Amino acid sequence: MAIFSQKITVLNFDECYQQQKELLQTFPYRWLNLNTIKQTNLYCEHDSLIKIERILKQNDHQGITLIGSGNYHYVSLALMADIKEPFTLILMDHHTDIEPGFVPDLLSCGSWVYHALRLIPNLKQVIIVGSHTALPKYLSKTIKHKVKIFPNFTSNQLQTLGKSILTEYIYLSIDKDIFSPDIVQTNWDQGTLQLQEAEKLISYLLHHKTWLGADICGEWKDLDGQSYRYSSLYAIKKNQAANQELIHTLLSV
Repeated sequence: MAIFSQKITVLNFDECYQQQKELLQTFPYRWLNLNTIKQTNLYCEHDSLIKIERILKQNDHQGITLIGSGNYHYVSLALMADIKEPFTLILMDHHTDIEPGFVPDLLSCGSWVYHALRLIPNLKQVIIVGSHTALPKYLSKTIKHKVKIFPNFTSNQLQTLGKSILTEYIYLSIDKDIFSPDIVQTNWDQGTLQLQEAEKLISYLLHHKTWLGADICGEWKDLDGQSYRYSSLYAIKKNQAANQELIHTLLSV
């Protein structure tokens, strides 16, 4: 069951969605320019986060949000910050994103889950699907107690995963680095999950829980700017197709 709007919000940090024109022609969407905010790539300064949060609050971002590359996955924290109901974060990611980091107060794409558990009162639990790493040993017991990992997820685990969710409300965050390189191509190391398995999980949760929102990241970004090369065009095409499939599944109820 979903209670969020079916409109798509596209966050423009790195221009990647300008290369996915077929995707943008498929769904109604809202385009928010964030590419002029400094100190946002990989790490996010406090002042930059405040600017991002201000833009999100000025625009109705509830629904499905497309974030960009995985370098900006920390924006999920801002998207969840004002949730009023007790909820569980379902994180589909090849990484846990729960490392405190060398600078504990600095928000990054690798630490945002850690900060979310500390800063968002209504975030009661995090279930991580597909992570190849265990939780850091130096995490506090309070945080570890709120996290459960399904490292090698298959659809045979749907009921087990469902019973692990302690809240009625959920928020879904998908980093496409969870998928096999045959499915998508990202700028991070990737897992082996197939798209059909992810869609089964999404559909199961859609029918058994109340959704507050969802976001997707993990777009391909050519580091040297040569986005016209065949290899880059092929990567963009794969990501666009995966985005279309995931959004169709999310909007299916």
